[in-house]
Amino acid sequence: MGYKKILSPGLLILFPASFAFAKGGETTATFLTLGVGGRPSAMGEAYAGLAEGVNALAYNPAGVANLEAAEVSAMHAEWVEGIRYEYVAFVYPVPWGTLGADVRALTVGELELRTDPANPSEEPEGFFSATDIAVGLNYARPLRRSLGVGAGARLISQKIYNSSAVGVAGDLGLYWTPDASLSAGLAARNLGPPVTFEEKSSPLPMAAEIGLGYRLLGRKLILSAATEKPFKDEFLYKGGVEYNPFAFLSGRVGYIYGLDVGGSTGLTSGLGVNVAGFSFDFAMAPYGDLGLTYRGGFTYVFGRERRRIMEEVAAEFEERKRGMIASLSAKAEGYYREGNYQGAVDTWDLILVWDPENAEAAARLEEARERLNEELVAEHVGKAEVFFAERKCSEAALEYALAKKIDPTNAAALAGLARAEEELAREEARQKEEVAKLLEQARAAYSRGEYLTAIARWEAVLELEPENAEATANLEDARARVSDIVAKYKASATRFSTAGDWAAALSNWRRALRLAPDDDEAAAGAAKARAVLAREAQALVKAGISLYERGDLNGAEAKMIAALNLQPDNANASAYLVKIKKKRAAGKRAVANYTAIYMKGIEAYTNHQYRAAIAYWQQIPAKDSLYRKAQTNIKRAKAVLKELE
Repeated sequence: MGYKKILSPGLLILFPASFAFAKGGETTATFLTLGVGGRPSAMGEAYAGLAEGVNALAYNPAGVANLEAAEVSAMHAEWVEGIRYEYVAFVYPVPWGTLGADVRALTVGELELRTDPANPSEEPEGFFSATDIAVGLNYARPLRRSLGVGAGARLISQKIYNSSAVGVAGDLGLYWTPDASLSAGLAARNLGPPVTFEEKSSPLPMAAEIGLGYRLLGRKLILSAATEKPFKDEFLYKGGVEYNPFAFLSGRVGYIYGLDVGGSTGLTSGLGVNVAGFSFDFAMAPYGDLGLTYRGGFTYVFGRERRRIMEEVAAEFEERKRGMIASLSAKAEGYYREGNYQGAVDTWDLILVWDPENAEAAARLEEARERLNEELVAEHVGKAEVFFAERKCSEAALEYALAKKIDPTNAAALAGLARAEEELAREEARQKEEVAKLLEQARAAYSRGEYLTAIARWEAVLELEPENAEATANLEDARARVSDIVAKYKASATRFSTAGDWAAALSNWRRALRLAPDDDEAAAGAAKARAVLAREAQALVKAGISLYERGDLNGAEAKMIAALNLQPDNANASAYLVKIKKKRAAGKRAVANYTAIYMKGIEAYTNHQYRAAIAYWQQIPAKDSLYRKAQTNIKRAKAVLKELE
């Protein structure tokens, strides 16, 4: 290129690489090192550790990690010799962090152009301008309540006369707030590759900074300090103070030690005014022999009134939390001294709900849990010993296992559990033997047609072994067979009822009820049959009384026996049978025809009149040849009655 841009001395001192060709070892894009924001600038730019609000983007990108409301900020700076510096930034909280964007622009207009440095002309050959612009995006998020991380990236554009350069840079930051008063930050800024300007490469003004912020007197007094190490320069030491005598007014002063421009370069100061949600900030910094620099701007927090209310609520909550923790701590200590370790555990656990990071409560909670666990282990072992003595091995094993779960090394729990498990193994073996025995009994009963007995045995098996396949399958089959038999008895009873043979009907209804006691149909049928038979029995008794009164004892006896067969509890019939017997004994009577009486018993048995048959056969005396047959038949009839009942 056949010309040179000749800048004024002030510009060369302030921006040796931003507006002039970079020499070997110098940095470029030095406008990125200029402080932004009226508040940080007035506090000596010691903002990496304080890092509050939207202006934290330029100092520590992690500072916005926990913002609760969107913020916007704009700044205009009047620098030496007509240099203007503009800054706009915006942050917006989202559920997964905080997004931010900012724009910086440094402009100089009306620079005189002379292309021959060896023999410059008195009058400029023309005029040109210079512009540096950086556009950045930022993302920050909290790793936990007290620790945030952030990162930013920006595109850099530099232009002077008809030459330009483009570069990229990034920022990284950590921000730690252990409590509401103290904060600390670590930031690395302007990281990136060298920027090439007219075929010459120069590094970015990379720097690392660590800082602290401390808030006193309910934020009336705020202190900040920071140490910065630029990549190509010596350490800078920064400090700042903000005093807020009123909610609407702030005064600020700061100092930067290490700048080498001459005069009182490092001193900064400024004011802030809060009105209707806006913060208007002004900063002033002498720049040695070059004069004063000024910055003015505003910040707006969306929903600031809501934020103020939330801060008041948070402060009230903190006060309440302190009081609650003090009260709960005293209560927990009391429980602990009394030996009520469960109460102590519950109370210290509640303290940690109020303050999850309370180390003292966490330690005391652990101590109380150890004592409580000792008590619980002893309690479980004691219960287990009682259960074991009562031969309740399953319950004993469970208690020993609970004790072991609390304290896996407890000797009593381990030994007791082993003993209980051995006894359970023996019980299991005995149970298997019992199951095998019950299954064998069930099979035998089933083969004899004793389905109710078989069902009872299989049900007993399932009580011991609920998953026993043989018992489950055979139980269903036996129940189905019983259901079929009950259905047949009910069908027979219905046919006998229709035919008017109520005694046979009752007999079948009873058989059905013996197999299915809850069968409503059988119960209703039996009740009806008994009612009909009761009426018939009453008629027989009435006829028998008539015969008795006429002296026909045999006829009366037959009627009474028939009535008792239909209605065994008929007291009138029983009473007349006694009368008949006494009357016979008192009078002379011919030798009874026992063969006829025996045959009447057979007839009654054939008609299912088992009680009548028994009554007839009981009249056969021991001296008669039919006596033995009669006694055998009596046993058979009684067995049938027993089965029916």
